[in-house]
Amino acid sequence: MTFEDHLAKAALMPQEELELHLRSLCTDPRFAAVLRLIQKHRGEFVEAGCDQRLAADGNKQSHAWGSVYALKTLEEELRRIVTALPPERKRRRSEPIE
Repeated sequence: MTFEDHLAKAALMPQEELELHLRSLCTDPRFAAVLRLIQKHRGEFVEAGCDQRLAADGNKQSHAWGSVYALKTLEEELRRIVTALPPERKRRRSEPIE
């Protein structure tokens, strides 16, 4: 599957399926590489936002801090999805209530 194929499939994926796949993906040790990439870019944008040479350029600073916010939001959303409990299965009538 090409990267473009993945993008096309992602565009059509319902939220429930998305969360199911992400929870499954986080059990793969390679998922840490995805998180590392997010952290790396967030750190680079923090450095850019703190760069004194940009102090007079509000547009570039806004872009850098907006990027930090976007990556932080992405990381928080991933954390919410992968740490969520799996949906409760429906109890059969014959099963006792605990």
